[in-house]
Amino acid sequence: MTDSRFSIADYWPDDRSALIGVVGRMGGGLRAWSLAVSFLGDCIVPRGGEVGVATISNLLGAFSIDSGVTRTSMSRLASDGWVARQKVGRNSFYALTPLALAASETASRRIYAPRHPEAPCGWRVVYAGGLGKSEQARLKAALARRGAAELAAQTWLLPDVDKAPDVLGAIVMTAGPLPEAEARLLVARAFDLEALSADYAGFVEAFAPVVEVLGSGRSLSGLDALAMRVLVIHAFRRIVLRDPMIPAPYLPEGWPGFSARATTAAIWRALWRPSEAWLDANAASAYGPLPPRSEDGRRF
Repeated sequence: MTDSRFSIADYWPDDRSALIGVVGRMGGGLRAWSLAVSFLGDCIVPRGGEVGVATISNLLGAFSIDSGVTRTSMSRLASDGWVARQKVGRNSFYALTPLALAASETASRRIYAPRHPEAPCGWRVVYAGGLGKSEQARLKAALARRGAAELAAQTWLLPDVDKAPDVLGAIVMTAGPLPEAEARLLVARAFDLEALSADYAGFVEAFAPVVEVLGSGRSLSGLDALAMRVLVIHAFRRIVLRDPMIPAPYLPEGWPGFSARATTAAIWRALWRPSEAWLDANAASAYGPLPPRSEDGRRF
């Protein structure tokens, strides 16, 4: 009988595997601190929010990240105000701080949405005139991370589809929806979507073999399932948070972001139960076993 299981080693048999390399290039590398934040947001926040550093080390070890690097990364996240640390004897337990949790919840609305925005939208024009140079630079960087279109010096455009980013004292003007033909023309002329499209296409190409194998009836289990689940969410998060979320009718035909979301959802759903089973058996907070997941797997 053919074994229906497969190992995470099928996808990265060496430390520098093709899949990890592709995913790393999308987001500037597989950094321990960033993977840890993805893990906490996806797996731990819905289960009480706190987990021991040994569990984080086990997960990151699946990506050949040394436990010493993990501990250093978590200490830096604590120093930067992104995680809170609780010491119990010689053990350390980590949870997202309120600031990081708010950012995670905002990101989750984008990551786990069942579909890309489809309804017509209004528009936000952000004007930074009158701000100091340092404030303008911070605003420009923040809007670039959200995929805003730079219309002119100190002026940016975003679709009005979700919570506005922190505009740091800038003036924000809003406009209602345009006719679809005009909105498509605005998007084509104002937004540079080439790099974002290439990242989404690369994501789909990288994870297509995983979808194919999972769809064939084979499965991942244990830590392998958890690592693949975190990897796909981590990679998708690094792209979707740079997506301006322009409604589907205004986007180019065959926009790869749609396939990327479907790919992420398919892998996450297939791996949710075995990865949660591993957490049940191996993860704990400072107060004992993790509580049951509050969402019961209802995402995407």
